[in-house]
Amino acid sequence: MKKRIFFYPLSETSRKYSDELEKHGKGVLILVDEVQPNTEQMRSLAATYQHLIGDGKNLAIVMAGLSGSISNVLNDKILTFLNRAQKIYLEPLPYGDVSVAYAKEFAKQGKSISTDRLDRAVKATRGYPYLYQLIGYYILGYAGDKSEIGPEIVEQAVETSKREMIESVFTAVLAPLSRKDVEFLKAMSEDHEASRISEIAARLKVGYPYAQKYRTRLLQAGIITPVGRGVLAFDIPYLGEYLRGAF
Repeated sequence: MKKRIFFYPLSETSRKYSDELEKHGKGVLILVDEVQPNTEQMRSLAATYQHLIGDGKNLAIVMAGLSGSISNVLNDKILTFLNRAQKIYLEPLPYGDVSVAYAKEFAKQGKSISTDRLDRAVKATRGYPYLYQLIGYYILGYAGDKSEIGPEIVEQAVETSKREMIESVFTAVLAPLSRKDVEFLKAMSEDHEASRISEIAARLKVGYPYAQKYRTRLLQAGIITPVGRGVLAFDIPYLGEYLRGAF
């Protein structure tokens, strides 16, 4: 119900805000997180945005989501105008920045943490923004009233966050893939680091051109990334471990 309340009166509300803010030389910025493709809410939002822009309103929209979801949104026939939008790929968060942010927030909450435990939490994020949020959240939650963040708290927070990745990220990412797509990923997951396309093709017992086709599909979905000539790596942390049953 909340999504309907937000999207369907959006045209009237945004117009009202735009008219009022224009009197002060300002505009409206709409933020959409966790973009979901092929939904009536997204189409309603797009129609509202186009209508108000057509009326000359000072309006902008910023959306964020998983690469696969963004790709599907851009391929929606009703939302093709979004292809003209500026696209920004967010690189992994630098460990140094994550460490500083964690240290400041823990101190702010009256918690102390040793350097090695902080380092363990930071590296467990693998620079993934969602994991950065989850691990920090669970560390503080499990710490409770304790003034010191012990190793068991960090480990519990990391394991809980990784399990949450299954439902929140892995399931959503894998659901739209074909059986062959998943087979490609499973063959790739046998390598603990990067994978050579030639070796993936050999494991699948297919030709190199055939493997390249699925490589292209998975690159476009934002699940894997090239890390060298003919070499691939998972772009989503822990997905490889999950697929080979080591998660």
